[in-house]
Amino acid sequence: MPLYAIGVFVGFTISQTGMVRQLWSSGRRWAPLITCAVGAVLTGITTLILLTTKFVEGAWIVLVAIPVFALLFAGTERYYHRLAHDIALDRLPERPHASDADVIVPVTDVSRVTRHALRRRTRPRPPGNGGERQG
Repeated sequence: MPLYAIGVFVGFTISQTGMVRQLWSSGRRWAPLITCAVGAVLTGITTLILLTTKFVEGAWIVLVAIPVFALLFAGTERYYHRLAHDIALDRLPERPHASDADVIVPVTDVSRVTRHALRRRTRPRPPGNGGERQG
């Protein structure tokens, strides 16, 4: 069996285990839970057999690569959670003051970055810097 089969069975095992966790936490019927649990056990056993029989042929790379990638992905997720927390608003920003120019500021989310952009745009500009109207 080629080495890619290890990756396939690792993916199946992770998928089945995730479905078991989801079904267990949702408290749904037992039949799907048992089916997924049996699938997770069988694919897990198959993965272990493939890893031991193909270890010297390169399966050891899978044992190194998967945890490394999992750590990288977890670190990326932690970074984005911290970033979202850092720019999140505790409350909605105050309404911008009227100015002499209409400006559209497209935003996808209300955050500190959005508030900064709106405040920066609604601040009056000094004369001679494009702040006065040309009549």
